[in-house]
Amino acid sequence: MRPRRDLAFSRAPGAFRVRRLGSVLLATLTAFMAVPAPVSRADSDVNARVTDGPAVMALGSASIIDVGPEGWSGESVTSDTTDGWGDDQWRITPTQPQQITVTVTDGYIVGDNFAVYVDGNLLGTTPAVPLRGPTYSTGTFTTTLEAGTHLITIQDVGGIAYYREGARYMIPAGYFVDVRIGGKRIIFVHGLNSSFRDNSFNKILGPLAERFPGSVRRFVYYQDKGSRDDSGVCRSIPVELPASGVTIPFDPFSIDERICDSQSDLGLNAVALDSYIRRQYSEGLWPNSLSVIDAQTGCRSTTFRPRLGPSDRGISATGPESGNQPVVLIANSMGAAIVRGFLAYSAEAGDGVATTMVDSVLYLQGAQDGSLWLNIDRFDRQLAPIQDALEPFARDAFPADLSRPAAGELAPVSLWYLWTNALPGHLPSLPSFNLFGDLRVVVKTELPFLGTLSADLAGIGDVALMPGTDDPRDVPPEGGARFLDGPSGAQNWQWAMTGQLAWEPFSEPFFGGLGFAEQVGASPIFHGNFGAQMDRITVPDCKSGLPTTVTDQLIRIVSERMSAERDNCAPYVGG
Repeated sequence: MRPRRDLAFSRAPGAFRVRRLGSVLLATLTAFMAVPAPVSRADSDVNARVTDGPAVMALGSASIIDVGPEGWSGESVTSDTTDGWGDDQWRITPTQPQQITVTVTDGYIVGDNFAVYVDGNLLGTTPAVPLRGPTYSTGTFTTTLEAGTHLITIQDVGGIAYYREGARYMIPAGYFVDVRIGGKRIIFVHGLNSSFRDNSFNKILGPLAERFPGSVRRFVYYQDKGSRDDSGVCRSIPVELPASGVTIPFDPFSIDERICDSQSDLGLNAVALDSYIRRQYSEGLWPNSLSVIDAQTGCRSTTFRPRLGPSDRGISATGPESGNQPVVLIANSMGAAIVRGFLAYSAEAGDGVATTMVDSVLYLQGAQDGSLWLNIDRFDRQLAPIQDALEPFARDAFPADLSRPAAGELAPVSLWYLWTNALPGHLPSLPSFNLFGDLRVVVKTELPFLGTLSADLAGIGDVALMPGTDDPRDVPPEGGARFLDGPSGAQNWQWAMTGQLAWEPFSEPFFGGLGFAEQVGASPIFHGNFGAQMDRITVPDCKSGLPTTVTDQLIRIVSERMSAERDNCAPYVGG
């Protein structure tokens, strides 16, 4: 056990005690108000601290605070002027791997900063700030603990630095500590005609689940394809209607819990996602309601809770249970359209879910502006041969049933996009990261006397989705998957996944022959291949500009978001 110092004045005679107390207060005030006086190299560490420091400090044993599932929050103090170790230790004993988040904030002396240790290993250090500057140091650190007993300790490294830089002694300091059990959730929102049970995106969800045990969740659509039980019977989660006063478009005639095809109404799914995020943010506070089918086990629940709407503004899910951790959203294809609907719904409802309960959003080939294939009349008929060749692939990657609500809503310039994208105030400012396909059809042929001829013929995005425009508030007639909410920055980035599909007009005069089809079917950028082959796609790392795989880039960024790291991207030279 490390020795600790507790504040305890000696039993000196009255006059001497008063003088001693005055000396201590004067020394403390002087150290706080003035530039510290240097200590000569001839002075030993022990003598400097005993002679110049507050000798009235008495050594005592540390307090051991047992942290249960509810976490711990409160004030602590460093009274040890010898080595800066805090008075308290926090003991946690999980029965299975468990994520914890520790936040430390300086409380009194601007200039202190703190190192957080778990089992004697450094977890992180709050930023160093200028002495007597304008900002208290604070930091949040996340780690995963294995089953067993673990000890958190905190050291005032800023106070120690005072002495090493010439101060006569460090000043005892108070600080605030918040230990939360069960960290942020990662919520994956799948695409059209897929299922919450689908494993296509395990290239990233698998490693994230290993790195952050218990954190990965899969959103269950209303009328989700995965909601069929082993006997084939559809058991969709119950529908939840929008809160009164919100103008979100939805099809009330599509409500039918006997349908399970993952092509349900986007508006109803946006409302369901709003409720789901609220529960994941404060897991344990509310009984489950919409998650009637658990995304991990497939088990059903039949409990319900009241819905919060505009009249419930100001109600927050707080209490002694663990939670209150903003979620990280990962959305693919139609999932991006649902997320955009949720953001717009939350903004219009004023329920605070999007602005306070979401940490960040990652869009993976998202239907930001819809799919051109769902509005064939808008095609440029000059490119009809290309469109005819690509249509089978597009239908396979984006298999929309035109009789179902999703097909009409995912068409470019639909009422859905006019509501989510074009209406002002529907896009809360959130850290956003976007990946879109940018395949190009290139003519390559050999001509007599001219040699090789190469010409860029057309851009086809990821086949199912065209690139579109960067502006997330736009509604381009061709639809698209681009999304960049303002200039690129530390928490706002977009990657184009580029590639070429070669067409040889002499060997394939009618376009779309076997050679071209093989290229489309093999491309990892093709919408239908992306989830399973993202580790084959290379993009520039948004911090360094060096090549990295999409898988590694996404895992890095999500891991940093989970650990409260905010500088995820930075413009690099040549970027």
